[in-house]
Amino acid sequence: MNLRAPLISVLMPVFNAEYYLEEALGSLAAQTYREFEVVAVDDGSTDGSGKILRKALGHWPWLRVFQQPNGGVAAALNRGLVECKGEFVARMDADDLARPNRLARQLTFLRDHPDVGVCGTYAMTLGERCSRKLRYGVSDQVLRSRMIFGCALAHPTVMMRRSVLVAEPGPYAGRFEDYDLWLRLLRRTKFACLPEVLLDYRVHPAQVTAAGWANQFPEVWRIQSELLRSLGMWEADLDPMAHALCGLLEPDGIERDLDAVDTWMRRLWQVVSTSGWSEVAMFRHECQDAWWRAVRRRGDRRQNLWRFLRSPWTTVSLRSMWRAVRLLREKPTKI
Repeated sequence: MNLRAPLISVLMPVFNAEYYLEEALGSLAAQTYREFEVVAVDDGSTDGSGKILRKALGHWPWLRVFQQPNGGVAAALNRGLVECKGEFVARMDADDLARPNRLARQLTFLRDHPDVGVCGTYAMTLGERCSRKLRYGVSDQVLRSRMIFGCALAHPTVMMRRSVLVAEPGPYAGRFEDYDLWLRLLRRTKFACLPEVLLDYRVHPAQVTAAGWANQFPEVWRIQSELLRSLGMWEADLDPMAHALCGLLEPDGIERDLDAVDTWMRRLWQVVSTSGWSEVAMFRHECQDAWWRAVRRRGDRRQNLWRFLRSPWTTVSLRSMWRAVRLLREKPTKI
């Protein structure tokens, strides 16, 4: 392996991950593609993570370790990015597992699609009683449209062109550093996602994504509202609670009714569909899904069914029929 010029740098922030770190590194050691390095940034761990990393240095020559006082995930990623030598940067967390062909599959795709700068994958959850397959939009237009409503790509699955990443100032910032970065990078490159599971994604209570909705949404809305204003929406027209009700995050305590959501969806459609952000047909499809999420989360089931069927956001299709049956059978989400 050419350690002087690895083609891929795996960027891994590490903070108090002693229970999972060795297994994560082992999954990288088992990769079928070998021309890579791992840049691990120990972000002030207070457990045995540092000791594990120092021990691993003696076994795996592709591992490079950097230490810094605890500054958070964004600071660790920015520090590690400076040290990355590869043309491609693959993200991975210290508690996840890479499938053996992960690096090979993503590298092949990016080489075959030079217009794509960010490539994610499907993932399978770890740490839950029943594992779930995490599916994401596959094409650039699906991801671009879905990102209006929330973070639609799993950060630890992603491989990026380093040239695209470093061209963005920062590039990581804030608590939701991935969502913020995706919305900025979508302005300069195309996204894609391989529809196959190439990462096992660990789920546990300490994750930022496991925090309650009330703790997540203010920062998420800040990111979303900045995008909407840049696309031409007036400050006075923004409706964070209506957007939350139809967004990808599961909301809690929302008091907006479906009339307000419908008004918001029409306003959102007018702005985004005329901005050139994404294909009109694809964004309309995502708006239909957003309306469906809002309807499921509010009110009486029979009333919801009527609102769903008569809405211009509902098309005559087998999918709509299936959703109507679900409204009759399910209890609405309590919020």
